[in-house]
Amino acid sequence: MTFLEYIRTRRLTDTPAGDFTRDARADGRLPDARTWRELRSYLEGRGAIREAIAAAHQVWTAYQARLRDAEPDINQRAKAIVDRVTGDD
Repeated sequence: MTFLEYIRTRRLTDTPAGDFTRDARADGRLPDARTWRELRSYLEGRGAIREAIAAAHQVWTAYQARLRDAEPDINQRAKAIVDRVTGDD
């Protein structure tokens, strides 16, 4: 899932993070950032206020957590491969 995909699916709330999400959906130039640094740089270049950047960071952190939750633990994947190769599954 990319950051822009996450923004499109994130629930809108009456919070600073919800405000950022709403604004991000409306911003046709928002980059599909791969790093927090890239997103922050874009926001700073657009003159975003400190509170908006803090809300964006909250959304970015939630996005990263979603990515971690969506991927199986690397050790589980490695074990599954070993089990398949050795016939232990």
